[in-house]
Amino acid sequence: MTPMHTATATEERNGRIVSNNGVLVLEEKPPKALVGTNNNYANPEMLFAGGYAACFDSALNLVMRQQRIRIAGSTSETAEVSMGKQDSRSIDLAVTLSVRSEGKS
Repeated sequence: MTPMHTATATEERNGRIVSNNGVLVLEEKPPKALVGTNNNYANPEMLFAGGYAACFDSALNLVMRQQRIRIAGSTSETAEVSMGKQDSRSIDLAVTLSVRSEGKS
């Protein structure tokens, strides 16, 4: 693969996330279900879900432009990110992506 774009962000131990260009700076904490204290903060799974859906949307729209595919409506993507265990030695990460296209092509 020849990268067209690479994004970089760093999560610091104190729960602060910063992108390499400084545009993204936010505090994150684990959700209550994963040992967090409450659900009033952005959490890593939420950020991954949003980023995954947005990245897929960018790729989809790029391919549609390149292939000259036009739709009358819009597209939307919803990502659900889950963390769980299959056994006592591993933690698994799963993503379910739903894509919707509204309008006629």
